[in-house]
Amino acid sequence: MLSDLCESITYVGEQPADFCVVTPFKTLAKYAEEMARQLKVRTCIAVSEFDNDVEVALHMINTEKIKILATRGHAVHILRNLTSVPILSIEYSSENFFETLLPYQNTNMRVGHLCFPGQGLKFMRIAQLLGLRGYRLEVEDRNNIAVALQKAQEEGIALLVGGYGLISKAKEQGFHAIPLLSENQESIHRVFLEAKHIIEMDLLNTQRRDFINTVLNINPNIIIVIDKKNKIIYANDKASSVFNIISEQIIGIDFSQIFPKIDFEHIIYGNSSFLEEVIVKDAVKREFLFTAVDINIKGNFNGYVISLTNIVDIQKKERKVRQSLYENGKITFFSFSDIVGESPAIKQARQMGIQFAESDSPVLLLGDTGTGKEMFAQAIHVQSKRRESAFISINCAAVPENLLESELFGYEEGAFTGARRGGKTGLFELAHGGTLFLDEIGEMPLRLQSRLLRVLQDKVVTRLGSTRFVHVNVRIICATNRNIFDMANRGDFRRDLFYRINTLLLKIPPLSARKEDIRVIVHSYLRKINESRQKKVIMARSAIKKLEHNSWPGNVRELLHVVDRAVVMTMHPVISAEDILFDADILGDVGSSLSDLGTGGQGECADLQEILQKCKYNKTLAAEALGISRTTLWRRMKECGL
Repeated sequence: MLSDLCESITYVGEQPADFCVVTPFKTLAKYAEEMARQLKVRTCIAVSEFDNDVEVALHMINTEKIKILATRGHAVHILRNLTSVPILSIEYSSENFFETLLPYQNTNMRVGHLCFPGQGLKFMRIAQLLGLRGYRLEVEDRNNIAVALQKAQEEGIALLVGGYGLISKAKEQGFHAIPLLSENQESIHRVFLEAKHIIEMDLLNTQRRDFINTVLNINPNIIIVIDKKNKIIYANDKASSVFNIISEQIIGIDFSQIFPKIDFEHIIYGNSSFLEEVIVKDAVKREFLFTAVDINIKGNFNGYVISLTNIVDIQKKERKVRQSLYENGKITFFSFSDIVGESPAIKQARQMGIQFAESDSPVLLLGDTGTGKEMFAQAIHVQSKRRESAFISINCAAVPENLLESELFGYEEGAFTGARRGGKTGLFELAHGGTLFLDEIGEMPLRLQSRLLRVLQDKVVTRLGSTRFVHVNVRIICATNRNIFDMANRGDFRRDLFYRINTLLLKIPPLSARKEDIRVIVHSYLRKINESRQKKVIMARSAIKKLEHNSWPGNVRELLHVVDRAVVMTMHPVISAEDILFDADILGDVGSSLSDLGTGGQGECADLQEILQKCKYNKTLAAEALGISRTTLWRRMKECGL
């Protein structure tokens, strides 16, 4: 306990204290307390015994976590060898020496100062001014001053001065000795000013260090500083996490422990102060982009700042850039949890999709229009190891042949008339590291099929108008609603390409084969509608039954279209069977005459009125059924006087 070590301890200001004063003199402790309050320094003042000041000081350093400590005499000499905490010496002032030696002025007396190394430098000057012959007698250990006292005898020193402890031992040996007065405010003031300056500079350095550490730690690169002997003297948080080494443990280890095969003679110790980027491998064969800059302080070489970037991170960033360039916004993809249904057919398809996601092989999706082929493609991508990379989709049937080629493979500036400045990155390049979904692959022209096959085989793309090969790592998922087997046999689709894309085959069941899923699909879709449109609409059992009795040639897409229509048309929170309108219900017998609408006549107006009635005069729905805009519908209604 601290109370067992010292007579008293006083705190000034908030705890913990920044500064500590240890002294056996109560008057000195009082001066220290006054100065701490005056200068507003958080201070603890411990009054020790004459023989345990070192023990008290070490206790304060270890328990109070102080930044700086002040004491005097023997304790200063001992503590500076025992701790890294700055130790300030409460020196005797010129006034102390002057007052003690003044009675002996101009006597030419030989006077010795018992002191510890580095202390008592003012004594010699004061002794000279007072007409005395001064001698510094240094003591390493206050418990063994025999050597100093022998020298005093040999020099014929008549008077010894010094601290209380040393002078007491000199008196015991029969020397004429006077202790220096310790109660001096000037010395206390001076040591407090020094302590305050050190504390302020330490705070400033801490702030600077924290700022630099923050900057280095938010840096996405690995930053390591090594000295001239290749020892690590600093590493940011990124370095510790990547190499799985605790921050405190990475300091001091040899850089070659992390990168054992780096040729420092070639890479590090070159003639250039800034080294060009090179690729190096760490102990577990990971590749990093390596750069280094030498550290020169006042013309002296002190080591290197090394920057490392994981090649995998570079590739991820590249893929993100490519993806953002293509998407121009954030897209939320479907997952397997979005593919609703409990029928054996959809369960089997979903399970096969999950299994396919674990592979990197090409996938061919077969299914009728509206069965959800792109949904399955997105779900496979989301489930795969490529989920963090781009998913890019293109409908091969919706793009003309000449445009499809440039979309897939890209082109260079000036490749053809109308080519935009700077050229264009193709979808294969944009999908690098991710997934490319080729919908309606059966509609792709044979000439492009040949180019596609080459890309799948060689994993390289050549832009239109270029001879440069671009390496791509892309997973291909294809889809079609056509009988691609027969097409390949007839020669309408390249047989070699068919075998290339048909590694994993998934047939998506039509809605007619899983009508038990209609209820689940409808309820799931209504929940989403209610959330997005802030509605509270449910569907009656009778309405569900009506939906289940439909053939659904348009599959799930048609089903959701009909549900959307019912939500718009219903005037009640419960969708009834009467609210369910199929396309045939709306168009009826007038379907054949829709193309003739707009030619004028009573027949046209009658047909238009019939459609309006069936749509309950919902003009948006009627315009949709007629395949015209609302503006055109209004114009025709006006012409017909409706």
